[in-house]
Amino acid sequence: MTIPNLNLSLSSRSTQVFLVLAAVTLLAIVAFGIFAPDVFAAPEKPKGGGGGGAGNEVGTNLGGFLRDQAIPIYAGVIAIVSILFLLNRRYSELGLFVLMAFVVGWLVFSPESVGDAAKSIGDRIFG
Repeated sequence: MTIPNLNLSLSSRSTQVFLVLAAVTLLAIVAFGIFAPDVFAAPEKPKGGGGGGAGNEVGTNLGGFLRDQAIPIYAGVIAIVSILFLLNRRYSELGLFVLMAFVVGWLVFSPESVGDAAKSIGDRIFG
């Protein structure tokens, strides 16, 4: 039985990318633990010994936290992907990506202004 050579030299491009992604993931986990400990906290039980709120509500807490943090998370993902485009010197694809990220962010995070813009465009076209 032979053990395959894993070729884990630090000069390998794939190893460097893996180490960077692992470090970013570790930092994100630590940041969640330090700056948002309430995400993993158990819900408070009502006083008087009543039953409501029993059980673990990590999913509910995490969902509420992610709703509050959606824009910073979206901006962080865009920044990381943009850095990858820059490292690979794919500038035209970077420009297209940033433009599409801006449009998607506008559509998702401000639907009222999108509706107002669509209504004003429709009023100008159809009078």
